[in-house]
Amino acid sequence: MNITTHTKDILFTEDTLIAHCCNIQNTMGSGVAKALRTTFPEVYTADTKAYITYGKNLLGRCELVTITKSSLPVNTIKYVANLYGQPNYGVIGRHVDYEAFYQALESLRDQVRPLGITSLSMPYKIASDRAGGHWPIVLEMIKHIFDMTGITINLYKLN
Repeated sequence: MNITTHTKDILFTEDTLIAHCCNIQNTMGSGVAKALRTTFPEVYTADTKAYITYGKNLLGRCELVTITKSSLPVNTIKYVANLYGQPNYGVIGRHVDYEAFYQALESLRDQVRPLGITSLSMPYKIASDRAGGHWPIVLEMIKHIFDMTGITINLYKLN
């Protein structure tokens, strides 16, 4: 496993998959979730279906959404992974549930292996910025789960 940090918008990744942490409230109203919802409407449609189907049992799940048409100049993104690691959201405090986020990451790893995906993109400080998690803890989770998989993790932060 290799982790690389890039300074540009995650939507312009060359990877075929973007993974992001989201809450189980069916909002996708800020940050990377909002950008994904706006750019790829099928991501929010899938989030709504998952919310209706699983409700509070979404916590800890990874829902892999197939992107059918990209409006981006580089048409490489084929999947978005909704990692349900937050029972709620807000501006102050920690909203990420570490155990749930860990489970969602494990599920992501298990789902991408059969697809032959060798690299994927995540926001820099995933589950730590708006979700309030402690970045060193989250980074160690990512390293532990993707160690020995051969999958490169590309972290994207805005300028």
